[in-house]
Amino acid sequence: MTTKDFIKTINDKRKDSKHSWYTFIGIVEGKYIELKAYGLWNQILRVDGINHGGIEHKKVSDWKTEIEKALQ
Repeated sequence: MTTKDFIKTINDKRKDSKHSWYTFIGIVEGKYIELKAYGLWNQILRVDGINHGGIEHKKVSDWKTEIEKALQ
């Protein structure tokens, strides 16, 4: 899965999970991703064992940017 495909997939999951947690565990461009989130808050965003989560965003674009940077 590409980063672009992952962000689209997880954004769709976010939209479908109003007022509930959503998760993802899998491989994106060869990197092992663990995600646990609620709305625009990535409680856990771990890429190859390195934690990038913990920030709650006010805008979807900022949330997507956090994910993109974590995957670089």
